[in-house]
Amino acid sequence: MGMVTIKNALDEGIKLLKEYKAGTESIGFDNYALDANVLLCHILKKDKAYLIAHRDDEIPRDIYNEFLSLIKRRCAGEPVAYIINKKEFWDLTFYVDSRVLIPRPDTEVLVEYIIDNYKDKAVKILDIGTGSGAIAVTLKKHIKNARVFALDVSGEALDVARKNARLCGVEITFFQLDILKEDLPDTYDIIVSNPPYIESRNIPRLIQDVRDFEPEIALDGGEDGLKFYRRIVDVSQTHLKDGGLLAFEVGFNQAEAVLSLMEGFYDKKTLKDLSGISRVVLGKKCPNQGNF
Repeated sequence: MGMVTIKNALDEGIKLLKEYKAGTESIGFDNYALDANVLLCHILKKDKAYLIAHRDDEIPRDIYNEFLSLIKRRCAGEPVAYIINKKEFWDLTFYVDSRVLIPRPDTEVLVEYIIDNYKDKAVKILDIGTGSGAIAVTLKKHIKNARVFALDVSGEALDVARKNARLCGVEITFFQLDILKEDLPDTYDIIVSNPPYIESRNIPRLIQDVRDFEPEIALDGGEDGLKFYRRIVDVSQTHLKDGGLLAFEVGFNQAEAVLSLMEGFYDKKTLKDLSGISRVVLGKKCPNQGNF
């Protein structure tokens, strides 16, 4: 190939992605053009509108080769967010790499509920299993009077979360703790968690993007996928203030099971994601005397 234009590069990237998909398991390549555009935008440091307006512009051969190298990483199943070290969540941009789970749009349902109901209140929030910090950082950014604390068992994940707090200009208290083995410090108005919830036996069946690249520690929820929910409900009995909110993200078929675990809570309900799946489970802690 002689001169390479933006259009040539995108066409070749899409072609390579399609060819790989045709000969392997489905790993989420349903939108080849989107992946190719995001990767080229990343290398050129331009937006998609630029690619459209300059589709016939020539690009340097080294840029083209770098683009193809990223396409090959995507063909190997590596998620785009890890390749470009970036993922949009709510109205913020987060740094991500293989040390943390990639933030999902489903989690925005959880964040939206808390922001809408507590944005004008002075609340103390704990995010359990913070990972990239997406939940904690977004809540602090939008609930100005909140004091936000976030924990994770992984020191590497906490390094990423701290970086995101700095990038987004918020102050959060991060600490390392194994929620399955250690007790929580202090009490809170809100405890929120998107814990690992995949059943152990289903980990090998996950799509390649997730199975081979995202941290298993952030995925594996034990034999029935519920071990973290049991433990968090238990510690919330003593570390959530009376009337305090416990808010979970859950797997696509787990809402009823998690609701049933939440004895000692009232105003229990679920929220659906954009696909109509019950994705969030909520409840408020009964006062100790159990009047509810």
